[in-house]
Amino acid sequence: MIDGTSAADLIINSGVRVTINGYGGNDTIQMDESETAGQQYHNFIYAGDGNNYINNSTVELSSISAGSGNDTIITGGGEKIHVWHQDAYGNDYGDGWIDWITSISAGAGDNQISITGYMTEGEIYAKDGNDRVSIESSSKSLIDVGGGRNTVIADKDLKNSENTITAGKGS
Repeated sequence: MIDGTSAADLIINSGVRVTINGYGGNDTIQMDESETAGQQYHNFIYAGDGNNYINNSTVELSSISAGSGNDTIITGGGEKIHVWHQDAYGNDYGDGWIDWITSISAGAGDNQISITGYMTEGEIYAKDGNDRVSIESSSKSLIDVGGGRNTVIADKDLKNSENTITAGKGS
């Protein structure tokens, strides 16, 4: 586990299946691409409030949460996999199997969210603000943006892939 502070933090990590807590402040959280390229491991990143920059682009199937602020989040997609339930350290946890998916939650603010690669059954939530969600390709995923001038774009057609896209009121 890597813990930041309530101030602006710069966290650069080369691990996979890691938990990072940025807490408040304008955090920069960067995964070292030379070490993590193509890894299908589940990172847990919690950035907290602030204008955060999170680049997890080469790691698939991660859970990323950022509080209120104008956040930029870049992460790998990935196909859902069924795994034995383990904590971030690889220790058995609970009594059964779970599904790993890409899951992103961004608080209120003008968020920029990019998913690199294909994503199945992922979840993207962004609260009120002028959000921009960019995704290469997806099926059976949920994209939910709050009120504001929101943009959801994809390199490939999303509407015929059993995706659900919802948005709040906007201008």
